Amino acid sequence: MAGNILPQREPGSRLEILPRLISGGWQSLRYNPIIIKELRYRMRSWHGLVDLATFSLLLSIFGLIMYNFYQSSNRLYYLGNNAYNVYATGNQPPRSQELGSNYFIAIVVAQLFLACILAPSFSAPTIAGEKERQTYDVLLVTLLRPRDIIIGKLFSSLAYLMLVTIAGIPVASVAFLMGGLEPDQLVAAIVVMLVTGLVLGSIGIYWSSAMLRSTAASRNAFINILVLYFVLPLLLVYGLNILFQPYGVFELSVYAENDLKDTLMWISSINPMYAIVDTNEILKNRAGSNIIFFGNTPGEFLFTPASRFLFISSGIIIIYLWQAIRRVTPLRMESQKGPEAVKNKAGTSQPLG
Repeated sequence: MAGNILPQREPGSRLEILPRLISGGWQSLRYNPIIIKELRYRMRSWHGLVDLATFSLLLSIFGLIMYNFYQSSNRLYYLGNNAYNVYATGNQPPRSQELGSNYFIAIVVAQLFLACILAPSFSAPTIAGEKERQTYDVLLVTLLRPRDIIIGKLFSSLAYLMLVTIAGIPVASVAFLMGGLEPDQLVAAIVVMLVTGLVLGSIGIYWSSAMLRSTAASRNAFINILVLYFVLPLLLVYGLNILFQPYGVFELSVYAENDLKDTLMWISSINPMYAIVDTNEILKNRAGSNIIFFGNTPGEFLFTPASRFLFISSGIIIIYLWQAIRRVTPLRMESQKGPEAVKNKAGTSQPLG
């Protein structure tokens, strides 16, 4: 009879791998002691509440300023040699829709710019601060793995930044009352802002693990962000412009018509502000486009700048976190290599007095 029993599916079959990975990852984040400790310390103090209220107030004031600016502006568009008001023609979107779209983009760009400024101050001092307080060695002798330490420090520092980002969503959502804003545009903006926070946090965590002092880590992280998001794309675009300008194929106003313009879009999509602004323009001006694909001709599917930004950011996050994890080596791992390794590890510590 035993031979007639059908073989049962093992608990670790392929169909259960992905749910188990997701569940395991969530449980590791939920019960990570570093995340619990850091969040309790930050959210139990008045500083977190005051900073959040200040950010929301400043963003609301900025939104009112931009609303008044766009409301009082008289945009002129040129068709040939004749200038006409975009709001006076029946073929153009109503003024409220144009106003809502411009207001939304201004708020999102402001949030991304503030994130680039605030993120190093949140993530860079996490590990470097432990070194300054002489508690880094205590962290290394715990049972936490290097990736648990890095992920815990990353998400504990980014949780508050994410909260600040989410707090700005109601201010940006006022654009729905004006019109000209679709739900997919809001989804694309939220995803880009959250991924930008992960990139900024990964850069800060790397420099925090590499430096001995939080001031040096914050400075290097800010310079790294400035070069990555602003200097590098501008230099690459300018270099391609100089190199290919004699051929007359450099036009940013046309989306990815050839390999050069497609390359320029990939380079420009490193910057999250360009990615969200250009994706918004594509969604408004190209029928049939979505937040993932758009096309110049029927049947053509090209990735939008927001999609390209997500691809590029994924690689940046993996590289920086991998390098940060490599720099964190618990002392118990060194002890397994022998007393000499522990002695050498302790000898690398520098007094911070």
